[in-house]
Amino acid sequence: MFDWILSRKLGRIAKTASPDRTFVRGLELKLKARMPHRASRSLLWKSAVGSLTGITLLLSGTGVYAYTSDDVTSDSALYPVRTGIEQVEQSIAVFPNVKAAVALHLLKRRIKEQQILIKRQRAITQEQETRFFQTVERAIEAGDALEAVAQGKLDTAVVELEGQYPTVTTSSERTVEQLHRIEQRINQLAPARRAVYASILERRLQLRQEIRERIRTRTTR
Repeated sequence: MFDWILSRKLGRIAKTASPDRTFVRGLELKLKARMPHRASRSLLWKSAVGSLTGITLLLSGTGVYAYTSDDVTSDSALYPVRTGIEQVEQSIAVFPNVKAAVALHLLKRRIKEQQILIKRQRAITQEQETRFFQTVERAIEAGDALEAVAQGKLDTAVVELEGQYPTVTTSSERTVEQLHRIEQRINQLAPARRAVYASILERRLQLRQEIRERIRTRTTR
């Protein structure tokens, strides 16, 4: 009940809210650190500020809390605020190195969120696992436009992070499809990159087979 009331209140506030100054300043500093060219950064920043002003999810104080707090996980009423800000972050990441940095940041966040939920003995839903698989896929795609050295570092980081993800708990055709999508994406890579992701392919293929068996056992009972 409390979450529903809070969501309604946040929705009303969002209609007239503008981005919090602390959040906007923090995002500006992050862009400066990641953007190598001042002219490009300036143009992108003007576009970003315009977009942020029109996005109702960025609430004064609330947006900053939702974006940074470990207490905001997928079962929180503020989680849509967090994911909304993340969408802004991804949309303004137009340079390959920035896209890669954002992709890794979000992958680390998805893993941490799941670990927190498990620690709190809360169930991992199908939606949460799907979000993780999609984040892995986007991280792999982020490497497509990188130069060889940066690409290698990204791929190694993705493999390491993916291995930290808690055991998949859902057993559905949707999970199987998501795993298959990742396998397909990896198989489309150049041989050198595909070799880096070999451990993911092996783990996820085995998991996909295990889930298939669970589904088969469940339906024959």
